[in-house]
Amino acid sequence: MTASSNRPAPPLPSDVPVPPEERTGGIVSIDPVLSPDLKALYERRITRLTALEEKAGEDGGNYLAFLRHLVELQTRQLEQAPLSPQDMATMAVWLNSTVMPSAEALAEAPFWQEIFRTFIAELASALPAPQTEALQQTSRDIPELARQAHLLLTGNFSEANQLLAVPLFAVLSLCWAQGASMLLATEEARKARAEPEAVNCPCCGALAVASLVMTGGREGLRYQECSLCETRWHRVRSLCTVCGESGKLNYWSLDEQKAPVEVETCGDCLSYVKLIRLDRDPQQEGVADDLGTFPLDGLIVEKSFTRSTINPFALPL
Repeated sequence: MTASSNRPAPPLPSDVPVPPEERTGGIVSIDPVLSPDLKALYERRITRLTALEEKAGEDGGNYLAFLRHLVELQTRQLEQAPLSPQDMATMAVWLNSTVMPSAEALAEAPFWQEIFRTFIAELASALPAPQTEALQQTSRDIPELARQAHLLLTGNFSEANQLLAVPLFAVLSLCWAQGASMLLATEEARKARAEPEAVNCPCCGALAVASLVMTGGREGLRYQECSLCETRWHRVRSLCTVCGESGKLNYWSLDEQKAPVEVETCGDCLSYVKLIRLDRDPQQEGVADDLGTFPLDGLIVEKSFTRSTINPFALPL
């Protein structure tokens, strides 16, 4: 592993006080919040998981195939049975609250429970029979299923049922992402959600999965991507996404100076975040390519840094 060798972060177009028209690639404004395009996002995630699966072969490939199948189920559910207006109204109430819904409120909302049972039925062929039976049993125990959902939504991942966590979070994410897409449908709504120094998602309150360094019309800008509702929000580069300091930032990669994935560590708060460099490889996707570079996380943790983000396909933590 190489540090991009303890270099201080240079000023970048999204950070320097210059007129908007002089910023990266002619950008005239920076969108503070980006609404998720779920169909495009899921398609890219499937493509990247497929590539990682083929690369892994027998060494981890089966789990990656399971994850790909999970995202395919999200895609199919979105296309064939999106949330109803009534369900979206419930999502709007939850997303407009300052706290996640209680286990009791979750138990009284059948729509996400029905999606979970559909997913479990579809995943049965990809899971050992005892695991499928355990999942089906929990899916029928509404209070327990709601309790598990509440644990995941409130970040109590270590207390969650390991067997349940990933598919259940995928179902919750599908629901929260549809709600976020509705709430952020207008520019006015997106600006209303803007929080320039937000650590957690300004739409739903969940942690990010990673930082994306953008390409195309937003070349060089950094957006955090929500692990739950898939919303992206702008964060200034060269500042720690947790404490906001800049004096002790370092950048690490496994084997190359201009790696497509880097880790940004902060010596002030001892946190770190993965940087998915779309400006270096625009085919990457946040969740999949973060997952595909987990060996880098292990090396960074050995240096006493703590991850400030979560990956929904690696739960519980």
